[in-house]
Amino acid sequence: VTNKGGKVTEFYVYAAGDRVMGEVENITPPRRDAFVALVRDLPGHWIAVETADVLDLGPLPAPPDAGLHNVVSLDGRPLAYARSHGQAMTWFALTP
Repeated sequence: VTNKGGKVTEFYVYAAGDRVMGEVENITPPRRDAFVALVRDLPGHWIAVETADVLDLGPLPAPPDAGLHNVVSLDGRPLAYARSHGQAMTWFALTP
């Protein structure tokens, strides 16, 4: 896989017991979109931690400060902002 786009993306696929079944790095946007479509149809859950512009997660609240924040999402639903290496996490207000 070769990324000729401007964003670097990395995906892991896990099985039961947190066993890594596969990993792909440096995915171009069209291949990333195909991967997202595939993962959404698989059994289990999909967790992503990406910058806000990598995945189309819809409108997001403003980040808590000017630092770099990734968006934590579960099955395509944004849940929180996270700083790298566990520095901080800010949960979004969840609506049913």
